[in-house]
Amino acid sequence: MAGSRDDDALPGDLLRRRSEEAVRLLALRWLAQAREGCARLDRDADEDALHDFRVAVRRLRSCLRAYKPALEDGPSKKRRARLKEAAEATNDGRDAEVQLAWVREHGEALPASHRDGLAPLIDRLEQRRREGYARARDEGAGAFAAVAPKLERSLSRYTVAVETDGVRPERFGVACASALREHAGALVDALEAVSGPGDVAHAHRARIAAKRLRYLLEPIADLAPGAPSAVKRLKGLQDALGELHDLHVLAAELSPQPGCDRPSPALAELRGRLQAEIAERWAAIAADWIRPGNGRDRKGVRALARKVDEVAEHAEEIAGASRKKGRNGRS
Repeated sequence: MAGSRDDDALPGDLLRRRSEEAVRLLALRWLAQAREGCARLDRDADEDALHDFRVAVRRLRSCLRAYKPALEDGPSKKRRARLKEAAEATNDGRDAEVQLAWVREHGEALPASHRDGLAPLIDRLEQRRREGYARARDEGAGAFAAVAPKLERSLSRYTVAVETDGVRPERFGVACASALREHAGALVDALEAVSGPGDVAHAHRARIAAKRLRYLLEPIADLAPGAPSAVKRLKGLQDALGELHDLHVLAAELSPQPGCDRPSPALAELRGRLQAEIAERWAAIAADWIRPGNGRDRKGVRALARKVDEVAEHAEEIAGASRKKGRNGRS
């Protein structure tokens, strides 16, 4: 079994294949994409390299985490930890890049007399971005390059037990359905736990839950009815939560620095604009996803969870299992 290229289609019968095989096909696909992104990190003109590498590594980690039961003889805990190191090494550069874009955009709207006060902040963010990209190229790429061959070896083979009791091995559609329902429930709980615009911890958990659920849905978008519309809805939620998360991270960056007696007028105004934007973004998320209005939950997060449950049922049916039997891993 070998890794898939980005433009290779997944097997049309993926949901009917053994879970152990299908999960490895998915993982090897993300591994191949991460390798391609990693190889491009040294190209200064390739502005998408870091993003592509980050996304592929995140998808791979999510796959390994969500389908861990199907990977009993797969990647070791040590190799998963090494993969996590590679992912975390890409965070600083990306965060600084997003923060720079926001500060420059909103800085242009400030009075000309205030803009000079942003120079120290912009210089600090630019330095952090350079250092972040250097860390991604060195530590991130190094950690990934060290573990990628080992991951490929462990994912390229598995042991098949001969069944003598007439029980059919679990099919991927059943494993996928179980993971979809679990992650949809986690998203509902996480999002409804957010108490307001300043609840950074719960908003962060909701963002992660949305991302992980989307990563489960996307590979089966062409295989299970209802999946494309669920992916589209989920992408909107993930984008909204991601933008809110970026603002929360920037708020910490704009907080008063040690040794600074009084903030500059420019920074003070930026903080006010940022807090207003956080409140506005959260109000939109709450209105669209938690409190749809008129007592009808037609487009909120619970409606999305019901849509995901329908996709899960289709996945089970395609795999040849009923919902009840699918939860037991049998058909």
